[in-house]
Amino acid sequence: MEIPFTPGEPQPAEPAEPVRTESKPDPKLPVRIPVPENPAVPGDSRPEKAPVLNIPGQPAPQTGSTAPAAETPAAEPVLPFTDAAADNAWLNGIRYVYESGIMNGVSGTGFDPQGTLTRAMLVTILGRMEQIDPEEYDTVSFTDVDPIGTWNCAPYVEWAARNGIVLGYGDGTFGPMDPVTCEQAVLMLQRYARYLGYEAEPVQDGNALDSVSPWAADAVEWSLENSVYAETDTAPFAPACRGWMAQTIYGFVGFLIR
Repeated sequence: MEIPFTPGEPQPAEPAEPVRTESKPDPKLPVRIPVPENPAVPGDSRPEKAPVLNIPGQPAPQTGSTAPAAETPAAEPVLPFTDAAADNAWLNGIRYVYESGIMNGVSGTGFDPQGTLTRAMLVTILGRMEQIDPEEYDTVSFTDVDPIGTWNCAPYVEWAARNGIVLGYGDGTFGPMDPVTCEQAVLMLQRYARYLGYEAEPVQDGNALDSVSPWAADAVEWSLENSVYAETDTAPFAPACRGWMAQTIYGFVGFLIR
């Protein structure tokens, strides 16, 4: 499924997370690590058999025969994207999110690593990871969230809102088509981790990056300490590009399974 992208007007920064009084789930909710989806459909270049995923922080899983591994390791499945070369710094993340079925290319041969993600796109990605049933979220908490073309992001936004993963701008709006910034993205990931029952608190006070909004400082520090933030030369207030987001999600999954 391709998600349309239309840049929106800049909006105020997302407010700080309010104090939450509910207790954390105990025990931890199951981590829903995405399962590779490789349907053999016309025009789809994915292999018919699901490839073995390199999960961050885990040894490569063994499949098939229990015989000793060959001396030469099997080559990684070739991605169909001409803009995700072997030397791309985000290649592991792009491969993971694509083979897991949580992010698609913008075309049959393009992933557009430098393309910008919107806030609605990110909560849709998280909803796919959570494997939510969109039909269970038929109400709308924000005044500006409606189906966008053939893509209905409303259930994913509502799921995220009900579970404290997104709060909106404080004026009843969410800004679904606004580009999501890096600091907004890691804040959502931190809240998602807490929703799953994980301790997602930074060890140190302050943060290693400059120009972090006060409401995101805690999340940015946590993401840096746990190797979730993809690369430190990307400014927290900058729009999160697709490649950076893919690599950050890859690091986030590594945090969940460590």
